[in-house]
Amino acid sequence: SLLNRKGCEVLGYTEKEALGKSWFDTFLPARTRNQVKAEFKSLIAGKIKDIEYYETSVLTRNGEERLIAWNNTVLRDYEGRVLGTLSSGNDITERKQFEEELKKERDTAQKYLASLESIFVSSPNAITVTDLNGNIVECNPEALKISGFTSKDELISKNAFELIAVKDRKQALENLRKTLEYDSVKNVEYILLTKDGREYPAEFSVSVIKDSKGKPTGFVAVIQDIADRKKVEEEIRIKDSAIASSINAIAFADLEGNITYVNSSFLELWGYEDEKEVIGEPSVKFWQMDKKASEIVEVLRDKGKWMGELIAKRKDGSSFDVQISANTVKDETGKSICMMASFIDITKRKEMEEIKTNSAYISHGIKPGESYISDSHEKAYKAYADLVMHGVSGLCFLRENPTEFTQKYKIDREKIYILSSRHVKDFKHIDDIQEISLSLGKFLKNNGKSIVLLSGLEYLISRFGFPTIFKFIQEKRLDAFEVNSTILFPVHIEALDKKEAALLNSELKTLR
Repeated sequence: SLLNRKGCEVLGYTEKEALGKSWFDTFLPARTRNQVKAEFKSLIAGKIKDIEYYETSVLTRNGEERLIAWNNTVLRDYEGRVLGTLSSGNDITERKQFEEELKKERDTAQKYLASLESIFVSSPNAITVTDLNGNIVECNPEALKISGFTSKDELISKNAFELIAVKDRKQALENLRKTLEYDSVKNVEYILLTKDGREYPAEFSVSVIKDSKGKPTGFVAVIQDIADRKKVEEEIRIKDSAIASSINAIAFADLEGNITYVNSSFLELWGYEDEKEVIGEPSVKFWQMDKKASEIVEVLRDKGKWMGELIAKRKDGSSFDVQISANTVKDETGKSICMMASFIDITKRKEMEEIKTNSAYISHGIKPGESYISDSHEKAYKAYADLVMHGVSGLCFLRENPTEFTQKYKIDREKIYILSSRHVKDFKHIDDIQEISLSLGKFLKNNGKSIVLLSGLEYLISRFGFPTIFKFIQEKRLDAFEVNSTILFPVHIEALDKKEAALLNSELKTLR
Protein backbone atom coordinates (compact mmCIF):
# COMPACT_ATOMS: atom_id res chain seq x y z
CA SER A 1 0.00 0.00 0.00
CA LEU A 2 3.07 2.23 0.21
CA LEU A 3 6.27 2.38 -1.91
CA ASN A 4 8.70 5.29 -1.70
CA ARG A 5 10.72 6.76 -4.54
CA LYS A 6 13.86 4.70 -3.78
CA GLY A 7 11.78 1.55 -3.87
CA CYS A 8 10.40 2.57 -7.25
CA GLU A 9 13.95 3.14 -8.56
CA VAL A 10 15.13 -0.28 -7.40
CA LEU A 11 12.10 -2.14 -8.76
CA GLY A 12 11.81 -0.13 -11.98
CA TYR A 13 8.13 0.78 -11.48
CA THR A 14 6.34 4.06 -10.88
CA GLU A 15 4.46 4.35 -7.61
CA LYS A 16 1.18 4.28 -9.50
CA GLU A 17 2.19 1.07 -11.34
CA ALA A 18 3.35 -0.65 -8.20
CA LEU A 19 0.54 0.19 -5.78
CA GLY A 20 -2.17 -2.42 -5.69
CA LYS A 21 -0.01 -5.21 -7.07
CA SER A 22 0.64 -8.37 -5.05
CA TRP A 23 4.07 -8.01 -3.48
CA PHE A 24 4.64 -11.72 -3.45
CA ASP A 25 3.47 -12.52 -6.98
CA THR A 26 4.99 -9.48 -8.68
CA PHE A 27 8.16 -8.55 -6.87
CA LEU A 28 9.56 -11.84 -5.55
CA PRO A 29 11.40 -14.52 -7.61
CA ALA A 30 9.37 -17.68 -8.12
CA ARG A 31 11.86 -19.83 -6.19
CA THR A 32 11.36 -17.88 -2.90
CA ARG A 33 7.78 -16.69 -3.39
CA ASN A 34 5.92 -19.45 -1.52
CA GLN A 35 8.38 -19.55 1.37
CA VAL A 36 8.25 -15.77 1.99
CA LYS A 37 4.46 -15.75 1.60
CA ALA A 38 4.10 -18.54 4.18
CA GLU A 39 6.41 -16.78 6.66
CA PHE A 40 4.45 -13.52 6.23
CA LYS A 41 1.14 -15.27 6.93
CA SER A 42 2.61 -16.90 10.04
CA LEU A 43 3.86 -13.50 11.20
CA ILE A 44 0.45 -11.86 10.70
CA ALA A 45 -1.20 -14.76 12.53
CA GLY A 46 1.19 -14.29 15.44
CA LYS A 47 2.61 -17.78 15.07
CA ILE A 48 6.26 -16.66 14.81
CA LYS A 49 8.34 -13.95 16.40
CA ASP A 50 8.84 -10.62 14.72
CA ILE A 51 11.51 -10.68 12.02
CA GLU A 52 13.30 -7.38 12.35
CA TYR A 53 16.05 -8.07 9.77
CA TYR A 54 16.37 -10.40 6.85
CA GLU A 55 17.84 -10.51 3.36
CA THR A 56 15.98 -11.64 0.28
CA SER A 57 15.98 -11.10 -3.45
CA VAL A 58 13.41 -8.99 -5.29
CA LEU A 59 12.48 -9.12 -8.95
CA THR A 60 12.75 -5.87 -10.95
CA ARG A 61 10.63 -4.92 -13.89
CA ASN A 62 13.25 -6.12 -16.40
CA GLY A 63 13.58 -9.51 -14.67
CA GLU A 64 16.83 -8.75 -12.83
CA GLU A 65 17.20 -9.95 -9.26
CA ARG A 66 18.46 -7.53 -6.61
CA LEU A 67 19.42 -8.50 -3.07
CA ILE A 68 17.71 -6.33 -0.43
CA ALA A 69 18.49 -6.10 3.29
CA TRP A 70 15.16 -5.48 5.05
CA ASN A 71 14.53 -3.79 8.40
CA ASN A 72 10.96 -4.58 9.44
CA THR A 73 8.56 -3.05 11.92
CA VAL A 74 5.38 -4.96 12.73
CA LEU A 75 2.29 -2.68 12.94
CA ARG A 76 -0.28 -3.59 15.64
CA ASP A 77 -3.60 -2.14 16.86
CA TYR A 78 -4.27 -1.03 20.43
CA GLU A 79 -5.07 -4.63 21.36
CA GLY A 80 -1.74 -5.90 19.97
CA ARG A 81 -3.15 -7.54 16.90
CA VAL A 82 -0.89 -7.45 13.84
CA LEU A 83 -2.20 -5.10 11.18
CA GLY A 84 0.74 -5.26 8.76
CA THR A 85 4.41 -4.46 8.39
CA LEU A 86 6.47 -1.43 7.58
CA SER A 87 9.68 -2.44 5.81
CA SER A 88 12.63 -0.36 4.74
CA GLY A 89 15.16 -1.98 2.45
CA ASN A 90 18.72 -1.32 1.36
CA ASP A 91 19.96 -2.65 -1.99
CA ILE A 92 23.07 -4.66 -1.05
CA THR A 93 23.54 -6.51 -4.34
CA GLU A 94 26.92 -4.97 -5.21
CA ARG A 95 28.10 -5.16 -1.61
CA LYS A 96 27.25 -8.86 -1.41
CA GLN A 97 28.99 -9.54 -4.71
CA PHE A 98 32.06 -7.71 -3.43
CA GLU A 99 31.96 -9.64 -0.15
CA GLU A 100 31.69 -12.97 -2.00
CA GLU A 101 34.57 -12.07 -4.31
CA LEU A 102 36.59 -10.92 -1.32
CA LYS A 103 35.84 -14.20 0.46
CA LYS A 104 36.91 -16.20 -2.60
CA GLU A 105 40.14 -14.22 -2.81
CA ARG A 106 40.70 -14.69 0.92
CA ASP A 107 40.07 -18.44 0.62
CA THR A 108 42.42 -18.63 -2.36
CA ALA A 109 45.07 -16.68 -0.48
CA GLN A 110 44.69 -18.94 2.55
CA LYS A 111 45.05 -22.04 0.37
CA TYR A 112 48.09 -20.49 -1.31
CA LEU A 113 49.64 -19.66 2.05
CA ALA A 114 48.88 -23.17 3.30
CA SER A 115 50.49 -24.56 0.16
CA LEU A 116 53.55 -22.35 0.66
CA GLU A 117 53.75 -23.44 4.27
CA SER A 118 53.56 -27.09 3.22
CA ILE A 119 56.29 -26.57 0.61
CA PHE A 120 58.39 -24.66 3.13
CA VAL A 121 58.12 -27.39 5.77
CA SER A 122 58.40 -30.45 3.51
CA SER A 123 60.95 -29.14 1.00
CA PRO A 124 63.91 -31.50 0.46
CA ASN A 125 66.09 -28.38 0.28
CA ALA A 126 66.98 -26.20 3.23
CA ILE A 127 65.18 -22.83 3.27
CA THR A 128 66.12 -19.87 5.45
CA VAL A 129 64.65 -16.38 5.72
CA THR A 130 66.87 -13.52 6.91
CA ASP A 131 66.56 -9.80 7.45
CA LEU A 132 68.65 -7.39 5.39
CA ASN A 133 71.59 -7.85 7.78
CA GLY A 134 71.62 -11.62 7.29
CA ASN A 135 70.08 -12.50 10.66
CA ILE A 136 68.05 -15.71 10.35
CA VAL A 137 64.39 -15.12 11.24
CA GLU A 138 62.86 -18.36 9.93
CA CYS A 139 63.98 -21.78 8.71
CA ASN A 140 62.52 -25.12 7.71
CA PRO A 141 63.33 -28.58 9.17
CA GLU A 142 65.83 -29.40 6.39
CA ALA A 143 67.85 -26.29 7.29
CA LEU A 144 68.17 -27.64 10.83
CA LYS A 145 69.12 -31.07 9.53
CA ILE A 146 71.97 -30.07 7.22
CA SER A 147 73.41 -27.55 9.70
CA GLY A 148 73.31 -29.95 12.65
CA PHE A 149 71.00 -27.91 14.87
CA THR A 150 68.20 -29.60 16.79
CA SER A 151 66.17 -26.52 17.71
CA LYS A 152 64.83 -23.79 15.45
CA ASP A 153 65.54 -21.26 18.22
CA GLU A 154 69.25 -22.17 18.07
CA LEU A 155 69.48 -21.46 14.34
CA ILE A 156 67.25 -18.38 14.33
CA SER A 157 69.59 -16.73 16.81
CA LYS A 158 72.44 -16.96 14.26
CA ASN A 159 73.60 -14.66 11.49
CA ALA A 160 73.77 -16.54 8.18
CA PHE A 161 77.38 -15.45 7.61
CA GLU A 162 78.43 -17.36 10.75
CA LEU A 163 77.47 -20.57 8.95
CA ILE A 164 79.62 -19.80 5.89
CA ALA A 165 83.29 -20.81 5.91
CA VAL A 166 85.61 -17.83 6.45
CA LYS A 167 87.22 -18.22 3.01
CA ASP A 168 83.82 -17.81 1.30
CA ARG A 169 82.34 -14.96 3.38
CA LYS A 170 83.75 -12.16 1.24
CA GLN A 171 82.24 -13.69 -1.89
CA ALA A 172 78.96 -14.30 -0.05
CA LEU A 173 78.78 -10.63 0.95
CA GLU A 174 79.44 -9.55 -2.64
CA ASN A 175 76.70 -11.90 -3.89
CA LEU A 176 74.30 -10.45 -1.30
CA ARG A 177 74.86 -6.98 -2.79
CA LYS A 178 74.18 -8.43 -6.25
CA THR A 179 70.98 -9.98 -4.92
CA LEU A 180 69.75 -6.56 -3.76
CA GLU A 181 70.66 -5.10 -7.15
CA TYR A 182 69.22 -7.83 -9.38
CA ASP A 183 66.54 -9.28 -7.01
CA SER A 184 68.09 -12.78 -7.09
CA VAL A 185 71.28 -14.79 -7.41
CA LYS A 186 71.11 -18.44 -8.46
CA ASN A 187 73.28 -21.54 -8.11
CA VAL A 188 76.24 -20.09 -6.24
CA GLU A 189 78.39 -22.45 -4.20
CA TYR A 190 79.85 -21.93 -0.72
CA ILE A 191 81.48 -24.09 1.89
CA LEU A 192 79.16 -24.10 4.91
CA LEU A 193 79.76 -24.96 8.55
CA THR A 194 77.64 -27.24 10.70
CA LYS A 195 76.99 -26.59 14.37
CA ASP A 196 80.08 -28.64 15.31
CA GLY A 197 82.29 -26.90 12.71
CA ARG A 198 82.28 -29.59 10.02
CA GLU A 199 82.56 -28.20 6.48
CA TYR A 200 80.31 -29.27 3.61
CA PRO A 201 79.66 -27.87 0.11
CA ALA A 202 76.28 -26.28 -0.62
CA GLU A 203 74.53 -24.54 -3.49
CA PHE A 204 72.54 -21.34 -2.86
CA SER A 205 69.75 -19.58 -4.73
CA VAL A 206 68.79 -16.32 -2.99
CA SER A 207 65.92 -13.90 -3.69
CA VAL A 208 64.94 -10.53 -2.20
CA ILE A 209 61.76 -10.27 -0.08
CA LYS A 210 59.87 -6.99 -0.62
CA ASP A 211 56.95 -5.32 1.15
CA SER A 212 53.78 -4.07 -0.53
CA LYS A 213 55.57 -0.90 -1.60
CA GLY A 214 58.42 -2.81 -3.24
CA LYS A 215 60.91 -2.02 -0.50
CA PRO A 216 63.39 -4.85 0.33
CA THR A 217 62.85 -6.30 3.79
CA GLY A 218 64.98 -9.44 3.74
CA PHE A 219 66.17 -12.49 1.82
CA VAL A 220 64.97 -16.05 1.27
CA ALA A 221 67.63 -18.64 0.48
CA VAL A 222 67.14 -22.14 -0.90
CA ILE A 223 70.15 -24.27 0.05
CA GLN A 224 71.10 -27.71 -1.22
CA ASP A 225 73.75 -29.93 0.35
CA ILE A 226 75.82 -30.96 -2.69
CA ALA A 227 78.38 -33.16 -0.93
CA ASP A 228 77.09 -36.31 -2.68
CA ARG A 229 76.98 -34.53 -6.03
CA LYS A 230 80.53 -33.25 -5.55
CA LYS A 231 81.65 -36.77 -4.70
CA VAL A 232 80.08 -38.12 -7.89
CA GLU A 233 81.59 -35.26 -9.91
CA GLU A 234 85.01 -36.05 -8.45
CA GLU A 235 84.59 -39.74 -9.28
CA ILE A 236 83.63 -38.82 -12.84
CA ARG A 237 86.59 -36.44 -13.07
CA ILE A 238 88.96 -39.18 -11.90
CA LYS A 239 87.47 -41.65 -14.39
CA ASP A 240 87.68 -39.11 -17.20
CA SER A 241 91.28 -38.38 -16.26
CA ALA A 242 92.06 -42.10 -16.12
CA ILE A 243 90.56 -42.64 -19.57
CA ALA A 244 92.29 -39.60 -21.04
CA SER A 245 95.71 -40.54 -19.63
CA SER A 246 95.44 -44.32 -20.09
CA ILE A 247 98.37 -45.98 -21.87
CA ASN A 248 95.77 -48.09 -23.67
CA ALA A 249 94.00 -46.51 -26.61
CA ILE A 250 90.34 -45.84 -25.73
CA ALA A 251 87.49 -44.69 -27.95
CA PHE A 252 83.77 -44.02 -27.60
CA ALA A 253 81.23 -44.17 -30.42
CA ASP A 254 77.52 -43.57 -30.77
CA LEU A 255 75.19 -46.50 -31.45
CA GLU A 256 75.65 -45.98 -35.19
CA GLY A 257 79.38 -46.57 -34.80
CA ASN A 258 80.53 -42.96 -35.30
CA ILE A 259 83.47 -41.87 -33.13
CA THR A 260 82.56 -39.41 -30.35
CA TYR A 261 85.74 -39.49 -28.21
CA VAL A 262 89.31 -40.78 -28.37
CA ASN A 263 92.13 -40.39 -25.86
CA SER A 264 95.69 -39.32 -26.64
CA SER A 265 96.92 -42.94 -26.75
CA PHE A 266 94.45 -43.65 -29.56
CA LEU A 267 95.71 -40.68 -31.56
CA GLU A 268 99.31 -41.75 -31.04
CA LEU A 269 98.64 -45.38 -31.96
CA TRP A 270 96.76 -44.54 -35.14
CA GLY A 271 99.13 -41.72 -36.12
CA TYR A 272 96.78 -38.74 -35.81
CA GLU A 273 97.75 -35.40 -34.29
CA ASP A 274 94.36 -33.86 -33.51
CA GLU A 275 91.14 -35.47 -32.29
CA LYS A 276 89.24 -33.29 -34.78
CA GLU A 277 90.59 -35.58 -37.51
CA VAL A 278 88.85 -38.52 -35.82
CA ILE A 279 85.67 -37.27 -34.06
CA GLY A 280 82.55 -37.89 -36.14
CA GLU A 281 84.23 -40.42 -38.43
CA PRO A 282 82.75 -43.94 -38.80
CA SER A 283 84.68 -46.42 -36.68
CA VAL A 284 85.08 -48.82 -39.63
CA LYS A 285 87.42 -46.27 -41.24
CA PHE A 286 90.23 -47.26 -38.88
CA TRP A 287 90.41 -50.96 -39.82
CA GLN A 288 91.84 -52.85 -42.78
CA MET A 289 88.77 -55.09 -43.03
CA ASP A 290 85.86 -52.65 -42.88
CA LYS A 291 83.32 -55.44 -43.44
CA LYS A 292 84.58 -57.29 -40.36
CA ALA A 293 84.55 -54.02 -38.40
CA SER A 294 80.90 -53.45 -39.42
CA GLU A 295 80.05 -56.95 -38.21
CA ILE A 296 81.63 -56.16 -34.83
CA VAL A 297 79.48 -53.02 -34.51
CA GLU A 298 76.40 -55.15 -35.20
CA VAL A 299 77.46 -57.71 -32.58
CA LEU A 300 77.94 -54.92 -30.05
CA ARG A 301 74.47 -53.55 -30.71
CA ASP A 302 72.97 -57.04 -30.45
CA LYS A 303 75.04 -58.73 -27.72
CA GLY A 304 76.48 -55.76 -25.83
CA LYS A 305 80.14 -56.90 -25.91
CA TRP A 306 82.89 -58.22 -28.18
CA MET A 307 86.49 -59.30 -27.63
CA GLY A 308 88.99 -60.31 -30.24
CA GLU A 309 91.75 -59.26 -32.61
CA LEU A 310 91.63 -57.14 -35.74
CA ILE A 311 94.07 -55.49 -38.13
CA ALA A 312 94.00 -51.70 -37.74
CA LYS A 313 94.82 -49.07 -40.37
CA ARG A 314 96.90 -46.01 -39.48
CA LYS A 315 96.47 -42.55 -40.95
CA ASP A 316 99.39 -43.24 -43.33
CA GLY A 317 97.79 -46.51 -44.48
CA SER A 318 100.14 -48.87 -42.63
CA SER A 319 98.62 -51.69 -40.61
CA PHE A 320 99.13 -53.16 -37.15
CA ASP A 321 97.52 -55.86 -35.04
CA VAL A 322 95.17 -54.82 -32.24
CA GLN A 323 93.48 -56.65 -29.40
CA ILE A 324 90.01 -55.18 -28.78
CA SER A 325 87.76 -55.24 -25.71
CA ALA A 326 84.48 -53.51 -26.56
CA ASN A 327 81.10 -53.13 -24.92
CA THR A 328 78.00 -50.96 -24.96
CA VAL A 329 77.49 -48.40 -22.18
CA LYS A 330 74.06 -48.43 -20.56
CA ASP A 331 72.17 -45.83 -18.54
CA GLU A 332 70.51 -46.47 -15.18
CA THR A 333 67.45 -47.98 -16.93
CA GLY A 334 69.58 -50.49 -18.84
CA LYS A 335 69.21 -48.69 -22.17
CA SER A 336 72.31 -48.67 -24.39
CA ILE A 337 73.55 -45.11 -24.93
CA CYS A 338 76.93 -45.56 -26.64
CA MET A 339 79.81 -47.94 -27.32
CA MET A 340 83.30 -47.95 -25.88
CA ALA A 341 86.42 -49.96 -26.64
CA SER A 342 90.01 -50.25 -25.47
CA PHE A 343 92.81 -51.25 -27.82
CA ILE A 344 96.22 -52.82 -27.27
CA ASP A 345 98.86 -52.93 -29.98
CA ILE A 346 99.81 -56.61 -30.21
CA THR A 347 101.90 -56.36 -33.37
CA LYS A 348 105.14 -57.43 -31.68
CA ARG A 349 103.38 -60.20 -29.81
CA LYS A 350 101.83 -61.42 -33.06
CA GLU A 351 105.25 -61.33 -34.73
CA MET A 352 106.73 -63.46 -31.95
CA GLU A 353 103.77 -65.81 -32.11
CA GLU A 354 104.22 -66.05 -35.87
CA ILE A 355 107.88 -66.99 -35.40
CA LYS A 356 106.94 -69.67 -32.86
CA THR A 357 104.10 -70.92 -35.04
CA ASN A 358 106.36 -71.14 -38.10
CA SER A 359 108.87 -73.06 -36.00
CA ALA A 360 106.09 -75.47 -35.00
CA TYR A 361 105.13 -75.97 -38.66
CA ILE A 362 108.78 -76.64 -39.55
CA SER A 363 109.32 -79.01 -36.62
CA HIS A 364 106.45 -81.19 -37.85
CA GLY A 365 107.43 -80.95 -41.50
CA ILE A 366 104.22 -79.12 -42.41
CA LYS A 367 103.92 -76.32 -44.94
CA PRO A 368 100.82 -74.08 -44.73
CA GLY A 369 98.56 -74.59 -47.73
CA GLU A 370 99.52 -78.27 -48.12
CA SER A 371 97.46 -81.24 -46.88
CA TYR A 372 98.98 -84.48 -45.61
CA ILE A 373 98.33 -88.18 -45.20
CA SER A 374 99.90 -89.96 -42.25
CA ASP A 375 100.11 -93.65 -41.43
CA SER A 376 100.74 -92.64 -37.80
CA HIS A 377 97.71 -91.32 -35.95
CA GLU A 378 99.89 -90.32 -33.00
CA LYS A 379 102.15 -88.19 -35.20
CA ALA A 380 99.17 -86.42 -36.79
CA TYR A 381 97.52 -85.87 -33.39
CA LYS A 382 100.69 -84.36 -31.90
CA ALA A 383 101.21 -82.08 -34.90
CA TYR A 384 97.59 -80.88 -34.72
CA ALA A 385 97.70 -80.31 -30.93
CA ASP A 386 101.05 -78.48 -31.10
CA LEU A 387 99.91 -76.08 -33.83
CA VAL A 388 96.64 -75.35 -31.99
CA MET A 389 98.65 -74.68 -28.83
CA HIS A 390 100.68 -72.12 -30.82
CA GLY A 391 97.52 -70.22 -31.70
CA VAL A 392 96.57 -71.79 -35.03
CA SER A 393 92.78 -72.13 -35.40
CA GLY A 394 91.84 -75.80 -35.44
CA LEU A 395 88.93 -78.13 -36.20
CA CYS A 396 88.89 -81.85 -35.50
CA PHE A 397 86.85 -84.83 -36.79
CA LEU A 398 87.34 -88.00 -34.71
CA ARG A 399 86.35 -91.66 -34.48
CA GLU A 400 88.45 -92.27 -31.34
CA ASN A 401 87.34 -91.83 -27.73
CA PRO A 402 86.88 -88.04 -27.55
CA THR A 403 87.27 -87.76 -23.77
CA GLU A 404 90.66 -89.46 -23.79
CA PHE A 405 91.70 -87.37 -26.80
CA THR A 406 90.80 -84.03 -25.15
CA GLN A 407 92.51 -84.98 -21.90
CA LYS A 408 95.69 -86.20 -23.56
CA TYR A 409 96.11 -83.40 -26.11
CA LYS A 410 94.34 -80.55 -24.25
CA ILE A 411 91.98 -79.83 -27.13
CA ASP A 412 88.83 -77.71 -26.70
CA ARG A 413 85.84 -80.05 -27.09
CA GLU A 414 83.92 -77.26 -28.85
CA LYS A 415 86.28 -77.74 -31.80
CA ILE A 416 85.61 -81.49 -32.09
CA TYR A 417 83.06 -83.37 -34.20
CA ILE A 418 82.54 -87.09 -33.55
CA LEU A 419 82.06 -89.13 -36.73
CA SER A 420 79.06 -91.14 -35.59
CA SER A 421 75.36 -91.54 -36.26
CA ARG A 422 74.77 -91.84 -32.52
CA HIS A 423 74.77 -89.05 -29.94
CA VAL A 424 77.92 -88.80 -27.82
CA LYS A 425 77.52 -87.01 -24.48
CA ASP A 426 79.10 -83.53 -24.30
CA PHE A 427 80.25 -83.67 -27.94
CA LYS A 428 78.82 -82.72 -31.32
CA HIS A 429 78.34 -85.65 -33.68
CA ILE A 430 78.13 -85.71 -37.46
CA ASP A 431 77.70 -88.58 -39.93
CA ASP A 432 76.53 -87.20 -43.28
CA ILE A 433 79.30 -86.50 -45.81
CA GLN A 434 77.51 -83.39 -47.09
CA GLU A 435 77.23 -81.99 -43.57
CA ILE A 436 80.90 -82.78 -42.98
CA SER A 437 81.80 -81.00 -46.22
CA LEU A 438 79.72 -77.93 -45.31
CA SER A 439 81.11 -77.69 -41.76
CA LEU A 440 84.69 -78.07 -42.97
CA GLY A 441 84.19 -75.60 -45.83
CA LYS A 442 82.68 -72.98 -43.52
CA PHE A 443 85.55 -73.34 -41.06
CA LEU A 444 88.19 -72.93 -43.77
CA LYS A 445 86.42 -69.89 -45.20
CA ASN A 446 86.34 -68.13 -41.82
CA ASN A 447 89.81 -69.15 -40.62
CA GLY A 448 92.80 -68.49 -42.83
CA LYS A 449 96.03 -70.40 -42.15
CA SER A 450 94.24 -72.95 -39.98
CA ILE A 451 94.72 -76.65 -39.24
CA VAL A 452 92.14 -79.46 -39.63
CA LEU A 453 92.49 -83.01 -38.32
CA LEU A 454 90.22 -85.48 -40.10
CA SER A 455 90.63 -88.87 -38.43
CA GLY A 456 88.34 -91.76 -39.33
CA LEU A 457 88.91 -91.83 -43.07
CA GLU A 458 88.45 -95.61 -43.05
CA TYR A 459 85.00 -95.18 -41.47
CA LEU A 460 83.93 -92.64 -44.09
CA ILE A 461 85.15 -94.87 -46.93
CA SER A 462 83.18 -97.80 -45.51
CA ARG A 463 80.05 -95.61 -45.26
CA PHE A 464 80.17 -93.74 -48.57
CA GLY A 465 82.68 -95.59 -50.73
CA PHE A 466 86.19 -94.64 -51.79
CA PRO A 467 85.26 -92.66 -54.95
CA THR A 468 82.97 -90.32 -52.98
CA ILE A 469 85.50 -89.80 -50.20
CA PHE A 470 88.41 -89.34 -52.63
CA LYS A 471 86.44 -86.63 -54.46
CA PHE A 472 85.69 -85.03 -51.08
CA ILE A 473 89.44 -85.06 -50.23
CA GLN A 474 90.33 -83.46 -53.57
CA GLU A 475 87.80 -80.65 -53.09
CA LYS A 476 88.76 -79.88 -49.50
CA ARG A 477 92.50 -79.98 -50.26
CA LEU A 478 91.92 -77.21 -52.81
CA ASP A 479 89.72 -75.27 -50.36
CA ALA A 480 92.52 -75.46 -47.78
CA PHE A 481 95.15 -74.43 -50.31
CA GLU A 482 93.19 -71.28 -51.23
CA VAL A 483 93.24 -70.03 -47.62
CA ASN A 484 96.77 -71.26 -46.79
CA SER A 485 95.41 -73.94 -44.45
CA THR A 486 96.35 -77.56 -43.80
CA ILE A 487 94.31 -80.78 -43.48
CA LEU A 488 95.83 -83.84 -41.81
CA PHE A 489 94.40 -87.26 -42.79
CA PRO A 490 95.72 -90.00 -40.46
CA VAL A 491 94.82 -93.40 -41.95
CA HIS A 492 95.69 -97.07 -41.57
CA ILE A 493 97.18 -97.72 -45.04
CA GLU A 494 96.77 -101.48 -44.64
CA ALA A 495 92.99 -100.94 -44.53
CA LEU A 496 93.12 -99.72 -48.14
CA ASP A 497 93.93 -101.61 -51.32
CA LYS A 498 97.03 -100.64 -53.28
CA LYS A 499 95.15 -98.53 -55.83
CA GLU A 500 93.34 -96.52 -53.14
CA ALA A 501 96.58 -96.01 -51.22
CA ALA A 502 98.36 -94.90 -54.39
CA LEU A 503 95.61 -92.38 -55.21
CA LEU A 504 95.78 -90.86 -51.72
CA ASN A 505 99.59 -90.65 -51.87
CA SER A 506 99.36 -88.94 -55.26
CA GLU A 507 96.85 -86.37 -53.98
CA LEU A 508 98.35 -85.65 -50.55
CA LYS A 509 101.78 -84.99 -49.10
CA THR A 510 103.12 -87.54 -46.64
CA LEU A 511 103.60 -86.40 -43.04
CA ARG A 512 107.19 -87.39 -42.13
